[in-house]
Order: sequence, then structure tokens, then C-alpha cells
Amino acid sequence: GRDRVVSYEHLRNSGPAERGPLWTGNTARDMMCPLAAALNLNQSLDDAIRLFRSSRVVSIPVLDDDDRLAGVIVEDDILAALLAPDVSRQSIKTLMKSRYASFAGDTDAREVCEFLCRSTVPQVFVTVNKIPAGVIRRSDVINWYGRLVHDNNSGTEPTAVDTCVTRSMASAGNAVT
Repeated sequence: GRDRVVSYEHLRNSGPAERGPLWTGNTARDMMCPLAAALNLNQSLDDAIRLFRSSRVVSIPVLDDDDRLAGVIVEDDILAALLAPDVSRQSIKTLMKSRYASFAGDTDAREVCEFLCRSTVPQVFVTVNKIPAGVIRRSDVINWYGRLVHDNNSGTEPTAVDTCVTRSMASAGNAVT
């Protein structure tokens, strides 16, 4: 269960026989969905509010001027900013959380799933040299699994795009800024 204590080293060193065929050869990149939206450190609180409203997500990655992941801003950050007496002076840079969970695209899919099972973090970012390539939410892992099982029975290979079609349609038009 969720409260079971397991050594990370044990999880990391378990071989393919323990991992099973589902996990063999699958990576974070296989489960991730493309980012629906992103903010730059220099954007305003108003920009963040517009993006939250249009993208219908609960968190948005914040990028620096080199498009590297600098942090994340969540709904709670926006609510706290609205309560501040100087709401119009709030900036993304001061509101964002600089601690976030991320995995390289070639990280074992099981490692990402285990992390999501044992933490309260709702999502992780998939990065290549700190540049975000996508995001994995708990629902993405479930959708990926469902598609993997369904597609394996039909003889086709599931893709990250297949897994994210519904979410992408819901947030169409929200490009990375």
C-alpha cells in the first residue's frame, strides 16, 4: 500500500523479472503529455490568471529566458497573490515555487510511477537538460496503462500522443509562451 516502507535502493535495483513486461523498455517519455501551457519568469500575474483560465490546468511550469524549467506556479499561488494588499505588483518570479519534481525523458517508467505513488506531488515534469518536454500526472499513468493493455491486445503500439488526446483537445490553443 501507499504507507509501505520500501528502500529506494531496492526499487532501483529490482531486475526486469521483478518489474514485469509492462515496465520493460518503457520510459517517462512514453507516458508524458506535451505541455499545454507555460509562463516566463518575467510575465505578470494577469498573464498567469489568463493562462490558468484558458488552459484549465491546476499548475503551470515557469521557464527562464533560456526556456529552462525555473519553477512551477499553482492555483494556490494565484489565490495567495489575490489576497496580498499589493496584488497588482505580484510577479510570477516571486509567486512561483522553485522546487518541483522532474525526471529525464529516458527515466524508467516504473520509477516515475513509484514516485507518484509515494508522494503527494500531483505531477512531474519530463525534461531534457532542464528544458521541459512534457508532464506526467497520475491520470496520465493510468491512461498510458489502459492504452498499453488495449493496444497490446490489438497489436498496435501506444503513443504519448494517443494518451493525451483528450487533454490536448481540452486545452487547444494554449501554446508555450
